[in-house]
Amino acid sequence: LSRLVMFARYQTFDYPYASKIKPSLVNVISEYYNGNPVRGGGKRTNQDLHKKGIKEVDKLLLWIKNLMPDAASEFAGGMSRNLYPGIGGVGGFDCHSLKIDTCWGIRYGKGDSVMKHNHFPYPLAFCYYVNASEESSPFILEGERIMTVEGRLVIFLGHQFHWVSPSNNDGRCAIIGNIQYVS
Repeated sequence: LSRLVMFARYQTFDYPYASKIKPSLVNVISEYYNGNPVRGGGKRTNQDLHKKGIKEVDKLLLWIKNLMPDAASEFAGGMSRNLYPGIGGVGGFDCHSLKIDTCWGIRYGKGDSVMKHNHFPYPLAFCYYVNASEESSPFILEGERIMTVEGRLVIFLGHQFHWVSPSNNDGRCAIIGNIQYVS
C-alpha cells in the first residue's frame, strides 16, 4: 500500500489581537510610505519596518516568530531536528534557525495591484492583512485565490509565484516579510 502525502502550499493563522493593533498599523504603513509604488501601484514602506522599534509591529512580528518553527516543520512534512532528534542530514533542519530578514507594509488604493513575482531565494514569506474587506482583491498564490481576511496571516513558500489583482476598493493594507534560514 502506498499513501500520497500532500504537503502544505500555504498556512493561515488568525491574530487574536488584530482589532487592537489595526489602527496603529494602518497609520504606520501610511506614515512610512517611501514614495515608490510597487509594480502594479501599491504603496509600500521600506523593507526595514521590523527594525524601527514600532510597538505594534514588534508585537505582531513576535507572534509570527513564535509560529515560524511549527509552520516550517509543517512545510517540511514534520522533518526537523527539533521534532525528530538525531535525524539531521537529508530532510532534517533546525526549525528554530529562522528569522525575519525583511519586512514592509503596503497599502492599496482603488485599482492598485502587485504584479506576479516570488520571494526566492527566501525559503518562506508571509503576508498579514491589517485592513481588508469582503470587496478586497484576493491574494493569488500559484493561481489559487486566497481571500484576504483582516487579522489573517498567510505563510507560504518563498519560491511560489503570487500576485494581487487590481483592488476593488481603497485602503487594503498588509504587512509582508521574508523569512531567512540561518544555520
